[in-house]
Amino acid sequence: FVEKIKKAIVFPWNKEMHALARFSDMLSFSIHGFYDMKYNFNIGKSVGEAIQNEKDERIVQNIDLLDWNDDFDTVICGHCEEIYQMTKRDFRMEIVEKCKKHGKRLYVLDKEVESKRTENIDCYVPQILKTDYNGYRDGKLFQRLTPVVGVFGTSACQGKLTLQMQLKKEFVKMGYTVENVFSEPTGYLLGGIGVFPYGYNENVQLSETESITVLNEMVWEAARHNESDLVIVGGQSGTVPYAYHNIQQFNPYGYSFLTATNPDVFVLCVNLHDPIEYIKRTIKYLEAFDDSPVIALALYPVVTEAATQIGLGYHKRMASERELEEASERLWKEFGIPVYALNQEKEVERLCGDIVVYFSE
Repeated sequence: FVEKIKKAIVFPWNKEMHALARFSDMLSFSIHGFYDMKYNFNIGKSVGEAIQNEKDERIVQNIDLLDWNDDFDTVICGHCEEIYQMTKRDFRMEIVEKCKKHGKRLYVLDKEVESKRTENIDCYVPQILKTDYNGYRDGKLFQRLTPVVGVFGTSACQGKLTLQMQLKKEFVKMGYTVENVFSEPTGYLLGGIGVFPYGYNENVQLSETESITVLNEMVWEAARHNESDLVIVGGQSGTVPYAYHNIQQFNPYGYSFLTATNPDVFVLCVNLHDPIEYIKRTIKYLEAFDDSPVIALALYPVVTEAATQIGLGYHKRMASERELEEASERLWKEFGIPVYALNQEKEVERLCGDIVVYFSE
């Protein structure tokens, strides 16, 4: 489906779509425009402002003013459930009907769309179906020789997908052949070989055990039967549960993802506000799982603060250089593991160098 995309529009403008803007130069298609609805207060803002790229002067536009006769061929529609809960307006089905009328293709992340009126349009929903499972392998798994780097994290919204793409970009620049297996549904758009969407609004119809077989085959395909130089895989938030108060704090597929991808090294994304004990638990879990080391901590450069003195609401801001330096020094003293800031290109280069040295020994 993705190979046929030539020119696409993106809706809505939210976190999961930022990677498409940030890595536009790595996409196999062009983006005609970024769109949002008026109540998200993004219309008229610069795309570059959200992705910290002053050179990107593209502007977020109003979806209600979109000219559906423009020469784009595909709509990339992100998760819209929160928009529906807020406005009671089903943008997903409005877009489906517009795509039918104007002959547009649709790449949509919400699984609810697939069961509705999409029979007359070219529509793709990233998902893992029962038919993806090969029961004739009797549990046998592919044994790859290509090294795998695992990017995992302590929470949501901390740049794990961005880091995976940064690593790929740098390794390709160094002359390596790199493939990805993503857990984000936008992964195929970003050139991934496999996508296992077990995060927000997960779309997996297999049991945890069946998922291991499917994921193992994805990694084998990403390794290109041991012809690739490197495979990068990225998990979802909360590698280990932060607390045990609600079933929503657990993700059973997280264990399947870790088991099947079986990384040789880990890069753990952390926040400035993460408790040391929680980071320590996560590192111990990852390293004990298959005796592979956490060779670096990737520090997310955003500070979350209370919006009022009584702690009502929160807002985010970019951390200062001093805050990043102090956090890096504190984590280094605690764990003796190199710490790299996600927003600094030189830091990513150094991280890639560490990975090359590790696999060269």
